[in-house]
Amino acid sequence: EGGVADGARDPLFREAAELCIQNQSGSTSLLQRRLGIGYGRAARVIDQLADAGVLDPKSGPKGREVRVGLEDLDRICGVRE
Repeated sequence: EGGVADGARDPLFREAAELCIQNQSGSTSLLQRRLGIGYGRAARVIDQLADAGVLDPKSGPKGREVRVGLEDLDRICGVRE
């Protein structure tokens, strides 16, 4: 399901990041519900977001805390102006 090569970011990375930032937290269940993906893929995307610094690496009771704003996404995603 939506296979991603090792080391490559999931195609839903940016959409997932925007969703987490808008909700001020990120969790696998949020991504599953809103993006219509399975648990395994959602968990990989959450890990990728944490590795990129978008989310806190540690889970809280309501998901992972967001560490950046929407204005930071272009830099994180490697988009040049």
